[in-house]
Amino acid sequence: MASLLDPIIDELTGEVKDYLDTHQRFLDRLPDSEDDVEFLLGIMQEAEANENMLLARAKAITENMQSMAGDWRRKREFMEYKYGKALQAFAAKKLEGSKVKTYKTPYGKLIFRKSLGKIEVLDKELCASWAEQHVPEAVSKSVLVSHLKGMEGELPDCFGVTYPQDVFKIDTGV
Repeated sequence: MASLLDPIIDELTGEVKDYLDTHQRFLDRLPDSEDDVEFLLGIMQEAEANENMLLARAKAITENMQSMAGDWRRKREFMEYKYGKALQAFAAKKLEGSKVKTYKTPYGKLIFRKSLGKIEVLDKELCASWAEQHVPEAVSKSVLVSHLKGMEGELPDCFGVTYPQDVFKIDTGV
């Protein structure tokens, strides 16, 4: 016996045209009785229940996969914590005297780059007040941090200062 949801597929487009039992029952007419309505509602209820079941399974599978991915992320973070400095030292030694800043292997790259420092405004009013007194050309309606370069050590706490630094990155290419 066919399920309530056996589809009838259009052979040209691949679209679901109808469902077998619905099609057979309402071949020459539209629903016009309580039995017909209950039959159609039963099909709709089964479809909705199956949709909800699949969505619940997809959610559970996604949550499980995210948990598994988290395990691998933590392993990767641990590996970098434990071996990152050694890999950095190894790559630095291998690249010593070379203009190349990337040590490459089939499994990834050990990359050296310079990061630029930056100044950001953390407290707009306090920064504007300070800048008006110390570097007036840096003040418009906002503080132009480009005028503050070279003053990083003199800036008050209302500025966030990231100092230039050498950056080391491990890239596995994934």
